[in-house]
Amino acid sequence: NFSQHVKVDIGKSYCIISCSKHRIPDLVNAIDNMVEKGWSITSGLTSDDGLVFQALTKFSSDQKNYKI
Repeated sequence: NFSQHVKVDIGKSYCIISCSKHRIPDLVNAIDNMVEKGWSITSGLTSDDGLVFQALTKFSSDQKNYKI
């Protein structure tokens, strides 16, 4: 469960979490929650128009074994 101030867009292997720059503790809690569920942070924070964004990825065992 996430704070009402946090928006989470989740796909199968990619996720973006966002919230107002005034609600950073809520963002941190949401990111911690996702990391505990097996998601990995992919990059640093990005900010635009008063919002802060964090991207995360999660790979299934099938995706981990895929070779290019």
